[in-house]
Amino acid sequence: MRLSTPKIMFLKKQAQYKCVGAWNVLKLNHLVKEFKETDLPSSQKIIINGKAIKEFDSAGALALNHCIKALKERKNEVELVEFSEPELQLLELIESKRESLDYQIPEPHKENIFYHIGKEAENKLMQVDGLIILIGDLSTKFFDALGHWRRFQIPSIISNVDSAGLKALPIIALLSFLIGVVLAYQMGLQLETYGANIFIAYLSGMAIFREFAPLITAIIVAGRTSSAFTA
Repeated sequence: MRLSTPKIMFLKKQAQYKCVGAWNVLKLNHLVKEFKETDLPSSQKIIINGKAIKEFDSAGALALNHCIKALKERKNEVELVEFSEPELQLLELIESKRESLDYQIPEPHKENIFYHIGKEAENKLMQVDGLIILIGDLSTKFFDALGHWRRFQIPSIISNVDSAGLKALPIIALLSFLIGVVLAYQMGLQLETYGANIFIAYLSGMAIFREFAPLITAIIVAGRTSSAFTA
């Protein structure tokens, strides 16, 4: 048995539980559950010996507190021996916070199938309502514009599309490239820790083309166009 593995062993002749190993958050696993599933004594004076404990943190104190609680529920008198002063202070702190630490999140209320059908129907109706409003607004503006078609200056529209869109492509490409370089460098430093450098090109390419490219394009076009119109 490795001493790093936390155990609580019952010595029947001495009516004593012996705690051994590292009682910390990384080692506990299912110790409390396994303890409660054993044949616990009842109506006795039980000694819990902590001399062989190698590490003891708040998770270990909480686990031991649950074990003590299980013993007291069977009308046992529990005495702690050979625990250090910091360990006893930690146990007292955990005991004082037992109500908040024992709190369990209540299970969410289970809705029946009719609730889900109604919820989905409501969402779809809201989407349809928004779509109808959009189509109606576009139709109104379109037919209103048809009555004043002479207002449309086709050469000016084409010129604006060329200056605001086509001529903005070089700066968009340059910024996308530079941001890609920075992202690849930053991700490389982090992924190197986990030996995942092979994924840098894939991740940076996916992030730029799928996530950043539309955003960068929108920002540059909007900012450049508004500045040009203002000037």
